[in-house]
Amino acid sequence: MLYTRTTAEKACPKCKAIFSVERKVDVYGNVSPLKDEREYCSRSCANSKTQTPEMNRKRREKLAGRIKGTMLKRNAIECYVCQKTFMPKNKNQKYCSIECANKKQIATKRVVGNYPFDKYYVYGPFLTQPLGRYTVQLIPIGNTGKKGSIKRKWIAYSRYLMSVQLGRILESNETVDHINGNKIDDRIDNLQLLSFADNSRKAVVEQNRTLKMVELQCPYCEKIFVRAHHHTFLSAKNSNKTFCSRSCSTKFQHSGKTFDKANVIRIFRK
Repeated sequence: MLYTRTTAEKACPKCKAIFSVERKVDVYGNVSPLKDEREYCSRSCANSKTQTPEMNRKRREKLAGRIKGTMLKRNAIECYVCQKTFMPKNKNQKYCSIECANKKQIATKRVVGNYPFDKYYVYGPFLTQPLGRYTVQLIPIGNTGKKGSIKRKWIAYSRYLMSVQLGRILESNETVDHINGNKIDDRIDNLQLLSFADNSRKAVVEQNRTLKMVELQCPYCEKIFVRAHHHTFLSAKNSNKTFCSRSCSTKFQHSGKTFDKANVIRIFRK
């Protein structure tokens, strides 16, 4: 339905002042308010109605931690690094700033890494998750970011040990494999360097995984051929028509024939 706009006068419920608002008029002449029509004449009236001085006082006390039953009362504590007295924002805060927190982290459990990580402090190893992998944290020596933050990176502990053993940083296409299959057994005798392709083949053999194959009949030349299931039209990720060759696919497009999806002979695993 089409509407037109008109102007109407309205009284502010706070200060009783008269102000103008826009309203819509339908084709029958009925006037109705807009969905987002103003209720108060100004922002000050709206704020004074929704935010009274009493509400503002309680909000300030709540943020300061002085209301019983809503938040625990917090006392000023002393920073662990610079001994500066400050009001903590939560019960777990121990440092007055991020700079002091970084200084404390660097000063404790700091170990200079072996070559080729001799320009880093090494922290760890840490177990990232149950039955997961061990990782180490690398922090550049004397290198900080904006506002005193520390530039850091995490790598697998097995990659760190292999890099130290070979005396070089591993390439992005190299992976460290655990020979016995235990991902938390990071003994250097249990580690070997493999490519991603070799590591995938090893996982297929160890987990006894097989490839799903499909035997089909070409809809153009009627030749029997075999394709992997994920390369056929039966796969959800591949909606293309399946032929024995590219030439048959081209000839089929110009022949005007209808593609028959019932040319599947059998499905098996290799």
